[in-house]
Amino acid sequence: MTATLMLMLMLMLMLMLMLMLMLMLMLMLMLMLMLML
Repeated sequence: MTATLMLMLMLMLMLMLMLMLMLMLMLMLMLMLMLML
């Protein structure tokens, strides 16, 4: 494996983790709103 491929894989993993965190935050916000209402 070349260094560029490793860097690209790491970037893709970080992007996926960030997307998952954003989805979890959105779900938590929706649950809080539903509980408040």
